[in-house]
Amino acid sequence: MTGIVLPQGGPLAGLPEEVKARVAKTLHPLRFARGAEIIAVEDDSRAFYLMLEGQAQAVLYSADGKQVTYRDLAPGDIFGELSALDGEPRSAFVTAQSPVLAGMLDAPAFEALLAGCAEFGRAISLHLAAQIRAMTQRIFEIQTLLVRDRLMRELMRRARACAGESDRVEIADMPTHYALASLIGSHREAVSREMSRLAGAGLIEKNGRSLVIPSLDNLERQFS
Repeated sequence: MTGIVLPQGGPLAGLPEEVKARVAKTLHPLRFARGAEIIAVEDDSRAFYLMLEGQAQAVLYSADGKQVTYRDLAPGDIFGELSALDGEPRSAFVTAQSPVLAGMLDAPAFEALLAGCAEFGRAISLHLAAQIRAMTQRIFEIQTLLVRDRLMRELMRRARACAGESDRVEIADMPTHYALASLIGSHREAVSREMSRLAGAGLIEKNGRSLVIPSLDNLERQFS
């Protein structure tokens, strides 16, 4: 037994308790320091990972060093599933943005779970479908929307993900302006200008590493 407890969120959160226990028993815990490279692009490793603690990012870099961020990874998120499924080389880097604890399944263990547990296979399938939908939406936004509108959509996605009953929303561990620019296909200066404009209008407030939205309704009206 590894003593691992699966996080409450993410693609595996809806699994039956007995399946969660089976997955947890199979995972091998690995720790990574902030800045560590968990996965390297073009690597031929096939392990599957579940984020247990910390924050990470899936990114690629252009020839001139520009970073393109594909996904932010938090506890409950999974990564490495593509190579685990098809055996092809890694398609992106995954780097730790903080100290990370991840649960790892080697390829044979991952394949055994897929073959022997329909619920696990369905959870992976639904996750992949969600990723395709999200990527399709991002491509559409980059091709058709101004930087201001892309930023607003990203802020609203994050706000809705952590919104409760109150109209006031606080987004913890907000990405830097550079990281936001990488996510929406822009550059830091443009994002900084738009964030300053939103702050000046009273639509957002900075609180340490968090971003406070005093009224999500007001922010949404700015975009509509």
